[in-house]
Formats: sequence, C-alpha cells, structure tokens
Amino acid sequence: MKRVIVIMLLALSFVSNAQNQPFEQSVKGKTCLLPVFKKGYRPQFAISLVGGFQNNQNFDKSAAVYGLDISLQCPLLCTAKNYIRQQISIIEQNGKELKSLTVELNPQYRLIAKSDWELGIGPSFGEIFAHTNNDTKNAFTYGLGGSIVYHVGKIFFTAESRYGLTNRINFTNNVINVTVSNNLNNLRSVLKVGYKF
Repeated sequence: MKRVIVIMLLALSFVSNAQNQPFEQSVKGKTCLLPVFKKGYRPQFAISLVGGFQNNQNFDKSAAVYGLDISLQCPLLCTAKNYIRQQISIIEQNGKELKSLTVELNPQYRLIAKSDWELGIGPSFGEIFAHTNNDTKNAFTYGLGGSIVYHVGKIFFTAESRYGLTNRINFTNNVINVTVSNNLNNLRSVLKVGYKF
C-alpha cells in the first residue's frame, strides 16, 4: 500500500503542470430523468486501475484487492448542480481463507469542491462470488461508499472507501462434511488511478 501511495505522489509531481478539469454535468444546469436521451448528453467514459485492502468481518480479516473500474455520467438521472457519476467495478480478492470476485454498481453524487477536487458519496450494490471451505457461493451485496478525487488533465486519482453487507451464506466443507454459516460483510479501502476518454 505504501508503494502505491509513493507512486501516486511521484506521478502527481510529474503531471502537476497539466490543466486540471473534473467531469462536467451530463446536461448542464438541469435536473432531468434519462439524460441519455437528451441533446448534449456526453457519457465522458473513464477507466481506472484499482488496488487496496479489504477488511472482512469473517474469514480473512484483511486481504489485498485489485481490479478495474469503468465510469460514466449517469444515464438515468442528472442534477441541476454538481452531477452523478455511475461506476461499475470488478474487484478480486485472493485471501488464504476467502477468494472472491465482486461486480458492483456504485452511483456517486459528486460535489465539485474546487476546479480540480471532488467529493463523492453514494450507494453500492452488486453480486459477490465467493469460494471458501471447498465451496463456492454467490450473494447479493449492498452498501455505502465515499471518495475524494483529484484531477490532473486527463488523469485522475481517487481515494475511496465503502462498506458492503450480505446475508448469511452456508458454506459446506465437503472434505470434513461441516457447514459454516457466515456473512461476507467487509470494509474496502482502495486507491484508483484513472484516465478520461
């Protein structure tokens, strides 16, 4: 994690002279439903590499996570002030006790703090595919997350944290014929490096 922070700080120093520009509202100055069908809507796609740690309530108490994040201006709802950024995340965890793949949607309401800084908050929901105790199960996951975003030209850096919840899941260990019932609640804290198209 320390290496990732050092690399991000070095990258910031190299690109600090670039023009900073956050994302723009999908339909300027209006609150509307389905902006994707409005004239002037631009999705402003972006892609991010994700890395960090996930603290689990059960199984591996802490494990590294990595993945990919694709984002765009929300096609379903736009606001007159600030905007909603729709994030689609694919996150993998390879712990000793638990291996999981999570696919999530995370719409965030973004507040533009300055010309190059943003604060975001919003719900998350998706599906987690987990393997533990020689058994594989999937479950619906939901939660709440927040982020701080810094823009440097077409590159942006994000620090994000979100808490996710699931129902209890019965995992069966076929080797010793024992069933363990646990949830997969977790707190994920990550850093992202993204590029705007």
